Amino acid sequence: MDCIILDDDKITCKILEEFIAKTSGLRVKKTFYNPIEALESREIIQSGNLIFLDMEMPEMHGLEFLKTSIQIPQVIIISGSKNYASDAFDFNATDFLLKPI
Repeated sequence: MDCIILDDDKITCKILEEFIAKTSGLRVKKTFYNPIEALESREIIQSGNLIFLDMEMPEMHGLEFLKTSIQIPQVIIISGSKNYASDAFDFNATDFLLKPI
């Protein structure tokens, strides 16, 4: 399964990349550090099977990203605040990860 990572924190991205590399059947297709860049690469996002999405980013909030017209097959929400857990499931997220991972 192809995975896309969208998080402005490079350390979190590196940790996710390492976990994904150790998980059979998963591979990182692309890592984005800003949601605007990800929106401009719509075809990459839509061709991924799973996106790891941070909630609190400077350019655009993760919930705003989910409300765009980009179709995301599966999403795992990542946040340093457990307050977003209920929002994650309102968007039919596959899972919610609390930082630090």
